[in-house]
Amino acid sequence: LLESPYRYKALLELAKMEGPRRRLEILREVINLGGEEERGEALKLLEETYLELKDYQSLAKLYKEEGKYREAVLVLAKLDKVEEVLRLLPTLNNSYELALKLYRDYGRLPYLEYALKSEDKRLRGIGYYYYGIELEGRNLLKKALKYLLASQKLLSRDDLYYNLAVLESANVLYLLKRRRSASCMLERLNWSLLPKEEAKKIRRFKRKLPRCRRR
Repeated sequence: LLESPYRYKALLELAKMEGPRRRLEILREVINLGGEEERGEALKLLEETYLELKDYQSLAKLYKEEGKYREAVLVLAKLDKVEEVLRLLPTLNNSYELALKLYRDYGRLPYLEYALKSEDKRLRGIGYYYYGIELEGRNLLKKALKYLLASQKLLSRDDLYYNLAVLESANVLYLLKRRRSASCMLERLNWSLLPKEEAKKIRRFKRKLPRCRRR
């Protein structure tokens, strides 16, 4: 069997019967010395084993070695390896969209800052909205308003994020005690996109504000 072409197929079957630690040793041998078919199956089993062991660092390393950079990025983001993720993102297609998704999933500001470099207007508009929220959370209200207004300019009025940017801009203006401006801001809303109950709440809030008087 040692000299047989079936040696590595037999090792794969043996690996399936072993516990995860011993399985790793066998799979590494198959990957290093086996044929292309056996190596492919061993890699798949190795991936499953790392997941079983929750050994995400080794899984990310495996993905990088095999050139599966998107999969590596997703695992590294889960591990909060922000710098490693940022190094790999430029190697991917649609990296800005992925960076924005990672920001929404993990709330790490460097991912949002990466996404803001996109040339896609809608993506930048969404990014500006989230950046405005970040600044508002730090009580940097005037800066927050700047990004929220920039978001509106980049987004279509039919875009859900446009309405979100308008609503958040009105909220910031209210916090800045610019109540009439907040009232005028709410007039920018695309009311057709709002659910009925939400529209009612906003109208009730607007009635408490000074009437908008445009010069």
